[in-house]
Amino acid sequence: MRHRRYSLAMLVVVAAALTAPGGADATPPGQNGPLAFELYSPVHDFAGQVARIQPDGSGRRVLTGPMPGEAPSPDWSPDGRWITFARCDGTASSCNIWVMRRDGGGKRQVTHCLPRWCFGNLGPTWTPDGRSIVFERDQRNRQGANRPGLFMIGADGTGLHRLTHAPIDRDTSHGDPRVSPDGRWIVFTQVVHESDDPNHLYIVSSRGGAPHRLTPAWLDSDSADWSPIGGLIVFAGHPRVPGVEFTANVYVIRSDGTGLRRITHSRAGEGFDFFPNWSPDGRRIVFNHADANVDDLFTMNPWGGDVRRVTHTANVFEINADWGPQLQ
Repeated sequence: MRHRRYSLAMLVVVAAALTAPGGADATPPGQNGPLAFELYSPVHDFAGQVARIQPDGSGRRVLTGPMPGEAPSPDWSPDGRWITFARCDGTASSCNIWVMRRDGGGKRQVTHCLPRWCFGNLGPTWTPDGRSIVFERDQRNRQGANRPGLFMIGADGTGLHRLTHAPIDRDTSHGDPRVSPDGRWIVFTQVVHESDDPNHLYIVSSRGGAPHRLTPAWLDSDSADWSPIGGLIVFAGHPRVPGVEFTANVYVIRSDGTGLRRITHSRAGEGFDFFPNWSPDGRRIVFNHADANVDDLFTMNPWGGDVRRVTHTANVFEINADWGPQLQ
């Protein structure tokens, strides 16, 4: 499998630079519940785990053991009872989509990646009806070549089918899918690997078909999430700045590609804001912020104000939070 933009190596490099001396998920509408997030700790040699926490920082609970390899990318089901995630063991073709109860129990494998036909599955997200899961899959053809794209499968493991075909003239993948609240559209990140081409957000019908680009050509973009009432999409943008290796701020854009607006304002090379995700009531956004002093989860309002800190940890990465609904 190919690594997402925010690989653990990138996070370690960014964190090291910031602390050295001198120097996504579709959110189901509803009442705000806990956050599920990726946890990387030196205790487990920075192998990914899934954990949860309340938005005020209380009730922290680790839900899985360490899982080496790709990011687990947790995503809450619309009813708040289940979490889907990617689970790998560090070997070839080992990444599959799983589900578990909100307390971490009842873990069940949904996809099965046979090496003959599959390289791996990543980045799962629920459909709004809670019946299916959309995810990135590296699928082999009959000749053994990779034909990546987005796929959908029933939560019971049946009905696997393809939604998109990533371009095969270059090493390209479709990842980080999120389904619109009405279930009609999917926003995802298209990545051209081993190149200097920027990542872009694309939108495609949930029935499949030809995607169209959402974000402008100049803005390297990823990690999108729909607002609970639809219409607006929040994402991380990475404009190129001369002399700066990496930038990250949070933006919003309408689903028709208009109304692009930046809502965080970290200075290039000094601060980083990424992995945004809407709250179920649409009034808050959780995101990661890192600078010379902190590297934690925060929340803000949709205009970038009223910033509140959620986690307070050192040398531990808590990233890619998905904001779940309150259990009814």
